[in-house]
Amino acid sequence: MNNFSRFKKQKQPNYKRFLLLVLLLLVVILLWKNADKLLEGLFTTSP
Repeated sequence: MNNFSRFKKQKQPNYKRFLLLVLLLLVVILLWKNADKLLEGLFTTSP
């Protein structure tokens, strides 16, 4: 019975971690969409 209550406590959702993962996913998606522009800007040398 004691072990079961311990598992119940761990099942609560961690909202901070969830928000962090969502923000990270959005950043990765934005970078992926703009990757060609960013790479062009890095490799082209402006006089």
